[in-house]
Amino acid sequence: MDVLSPTDEAQRLQDEGQRLFLQYIEHGAIDDLEGAMNALESAVEMSSDNDIKASRLSKLSEVRAFAFEAYNDAQWLRWAMETLAEAIKLVDKPAYISDMGQMWRLHFSSEETEDYAERLEELDEAVEYGRWAVEVADDGDEGLSNYLNSLALALLARFEQNGTPDGLEDLQDAIEMLQRAVELSPTDATYRCHLADVLRARFQSLDDTEDLTKAIAMSQVALDSTPDDQPNKAIYLSNHAVSLRERYERTGSIEDLEGAVAHSERAVELTADSNFDKPRWLTNLGLALRCRFEHRGEISDLDRAVFVSRSAVELASEVPGEEVELTAICQNNLSLALFARFERLTELIDLHDALEAAEEAVEFTQDISPQKAGRLMNLSTMLRARFSHSDDVNDINRSILEGRRAIEYCPDTHPDAAIYHDNLALSLHTRHDKFGDGEDLDAAVASHDNALSSTPSGHREMAPRLQNLASSLKTVYERSGEIAQLDVAIDALQQARELLPSGHADTGALLHSLGVMYAMHYANSEEEYESRLYYERALNVLKLASTDVSCSPSTRLSAAISWADLQSKREYGDPALAVPIWDYVLNSLFPLVTWLGQTIFHRLSAIGNLGTYGAPANAAAAIAIETGKLPLALEWFEQGRSLVWTQTLALRTSVDVLRESNHANLANEFERVTKSLEQASNPSRRMGDDKVRGASDYAEASAQHTLAARYEEILTEIRNIDGFGDFLRPIKFERLRRAARDGPIIIVSSHESGCNALALCSSGDIIHIPLPRFSQRLGHNLLRSIQQALGHQRGDRALVTHESQKNPTMARVLRALWLYVVQPILQVMEAELFMLAEHRTPRVTWCGAGSFSALPLHAAGIYDSSPTECIAISDFVVSSYVPNIATLLAVENRTTLSPQEISALLVVVQSKAPGFRPLPGTIQELNIIRDRFAPASPTALLDADATVSCILNAMSQHPCVHLACHGVQHSGDPLRSYFALHDGRLELADIIRTPLPHARLAFLSACQTAANYTAILDESFHLAAALLVAGFPSVVGTLWAIGDQDAPEIANEFYAALLAGEDVPRALQMAVLSLKTRVGVEEFTRWVPFVHFGS
Repeated sequence: MDVLSPTDEAQRLQDEGQRLFLQYIEHGAIDDLEGAMNALESAVEMSSDNDIKASRLSKLSEVRAFAFEAYNDAQWLRWAMETLAEAIKLVDKPAYISDMGQMWRLHFSSEETEDYAERLEELDEAVEYGRWAVEVADDGDEGLSNYLNSLALALLARFEQNGTPDGLEDLQDAIEMLQRAVELSPTDATYRCHLADVLRARFQSLDDTEDLTKAIAMSQVALDSTPDDQPNKAIYLSNHAVSLRERYERTGSIEDLEGAVAHSERAVELTADSNFDKPRWLTNLGLALRCRFEHRGEISDLDRAVFVSRSAVELASEVPGEEVELTAICQNNLSLALFARFERLTELIDLHDALEAAEEAVEFTQDISPQKAGRLMNLSTMLRARFSHSDDVNDINRSILEGRRAIEYCPDTHPDAAIYHDNLALSLHTRHDKFGDGEDLDAAVASHDNALSSTPSGHREMAPRLQNLASSLKTVYERSGEIAQLDVAIDALQQARELLPSGHADTGALLHSLGVMYAMHYANSEEEYESRLYYERALNVLKLASTDVSCSPSTRLSAAISWADLQSKREYGDPALAVPIWDYVLNSLFPLVTWLGQTIFHRLSAIGNLGTYGAPANAAAAIAIETGKLPLALEWFEQGRSLVWTQTLALRTSVDVLRESNHANLANEFERVTKSLEQASNPSRRMGDDKVRGASDYAEASAQHTLAARYEEILTEIRNIDGFGDFLRPIKFERLRRAARDGPIIIVSSHESGCNALALCSSGDIIHIPLPRFSQRLGHNLLRSIQQALGHQRGDRALVTHESQKNPTMARVLRALWLYVVQPILQVMEAELFMLAEHRTPRVTWCGAGSFSALPLHAAGIYDSSPTECIAISDFVVSSYVPNIATLLAVENRTTLSPQEISALLVVVQSKAPGFRPLPGTIQELNIIRDRFAPASPTALLDADATVSCILNAMSQHPCVHLACHGVQHSGDPLRSYFALHDGRLELADIIRTPLPHARLAFLSACQTAANYTAILDESFHLAAALLVAGFPSVVGTLWAIGDQDAPEIANEFYAALLAGEDVPRALQMAVLSLKTRVGVEEFTRWVPFVHFGS
């Protein structure tokens, strides 16, 4: 075998090293990489010619740089740089010098050190080597374009790290370098794409849209000249999409927005999951989808944004070398997508998950990263949002802390410094609003001023910052009463309005704020001309805000309510003109706020966030009464009551008539969607469960949003069919009047303008009964008095004893209800009731709003006189309750209970539920019922047999059910109100999920089953109402804790009357009268709590 000369052997080793290196790039085998390094190291050692040795050193340096990425060890990068430095010493070739600049940039991005000055020095080295390469290169050097490109990227990196106005010189130099590169290599798409990136960076700093237009044009040329099968096509697509999205944010161009989504989607499609760039493209797609949601308001875009952002986080964790910063980027964008969905749907679990992702983003971000401040600000914003729901002072204090940290991480000269000052001001203002510390408000105004003073005139963020300043100044006015402060606030909002482009997503919220301030000025202006001027301005902008479809539904609703209230003012307005506005509020905006795409829990949360939900409906009804439109007042009152229950009943609507009208396919589709939507609306897990939300939960949420959208489409299709135009629309008076077939329905409501009752008579007529001596405030005070008087008795059947429960407070409450509410109503209805009393005591059904929905109207009377002088409502009528009129209509075809149905009774007894006090009286109750029904034998589930699954199964097979156990009302999450059983809780949510086709009567001999102590009184979210919705036409419940020894007596007398042929409400009244006679009328807490709901 011939022995090769040293020169030839060195060449063979070089070729072998090159072959192994290419093989490594193709297959990724570490053995090939190590073999390539060994071969090249030997080739270098055998080289004597400087040019050849330098060339081999350069190649060895490149291979060692790949080893840095393969091993994720910065030592390899340092060796690569040392190797390249040797090559440059031998031959100062521009290509070697330029490569050294790139390695310095790579070393900077490797995050080897957290010393800010040291890192800047690395970028300085990258720039200096880049300039050196360009300077020593001949004009004819084929690599000059690449040297210019490398230098430009180093300059861009240094600008991004510096972020100061002084750094704009680097940005300008980078643009010039890339422009030269494009001129030298006009067909190279990479240089055009990089030039577009740098132009976009300058736009972000100077807000000159011409830069963005040039960037888009440049990247479009790069795209057009690059086939889909080229590796860089996805990069060009994604970067182009970013530019289009930013121009949309600046100009509002829908074409740009759609282009951003389409190009981002294409970039994702062209990139395999194994490609380390995929997380970036997914993140950019998520941002584009989020923008499109803000424009179109389609939840599906937001769901997709969350989904792709989560996918980006999962893929980022698998990227070697860059997983820390890339994970931070992806987590940050996931948090923003989740937060956007929270702001729209107010689902607290989205806020919870957004905060987790924001915390991760901050944790994964190095202190020296220029992104640190922005991610701290996002965290601060989300903590502030959580404080608004949690009232946890730690949240707002930490929001302020993180806001201040963000400012510390950002130099005052940085273009983004204003953002962080504005965010801190918002948190300080929020804390002031809660705790009233004037220093917080002063600091907030000062921070707003700092933000505005560092914001260039005409900058796109000027408008929101002016709006935030105006909000703080409005608060200053409210504290000081100085109208000048309000004038300054209004001026700031007017400036902001002029700066916002047409169709901007923030316009509605701004107009709402401006309308509120105009209205404040109207109310406090001394001159009539000025007062009228501000009144007209307020009407105008509130109308615009409430009809701005790009605005959130809750903001639109608030604006519309303010608009309607203002129009109702008789000084300048006209109540008649407010009628169509209230119609718009109730029929167009309420459904958006309580969208079926959300779970019941989250719809209740959304209602709770609006404050007293029934108040707008009561206000609307008050206007309808004032203008003489009593049927309309009744319709509107109904729309403000138990909306979530009404939605649940609507999902169970029969479509047999539709099917019989030759639309079987549409009827089947409606049933499929409504069944799925009802199940999705009431999931088994809600916020607060000890389980991390995973991909399946997001898929379920997205599926529910899709179902809700399809439900709305089907409704539109059905309503377009002749004869179905009113299908599932709010119930009109002509149908509502049918509900009074068993006796008058009396609606009682309160509003700041006064309290009223509307009596829907059996004839279908409406009687309006003013209640001038009652007020909203009195109602809340009476309810508070009851709650204070009950104390511990509100919660536990086992704690109520036979000891005297005389309660003078309760007597005063019942006296006030009689004098100010019940007696005036009965006096006006005397003739109607007299006609109904021919054969027996007439029956009335109460339907109350606000505090009326929790006050014991059925027990009103004067009981502090001698027994012969007592006056009780039960002397005149039999009382029932309903959460809304629709409840009665849902069972209007049900017949009276038959003896066979009564005999088919299911009795559930839980005398010793784990974790609760024993209830021996429940055993006595069971025995009494058995004796009463003898010789028939009711089905009984006792103690260990009374499991959740057994009871639900038995309830679905029995028409009547009697539950004797502990009942617990959960005020924080009404769906978790429950009956305590042997193996756990039978929750309200379980009941409404279960089909109960035979349901006729439910007797809830447990505590608090009809207690309405939640913050959302008008929703009547308690166990008794849940049984109504589940299908029971008639339910007996309790307002508070009942005595364990009283319950058996009530059951005995009730079933005795029922078996004797009495209807349910009369049977209950007879049972209560028996107990009241035995224990004494003054023992209010023992006989008052038993109530009847339904027909």
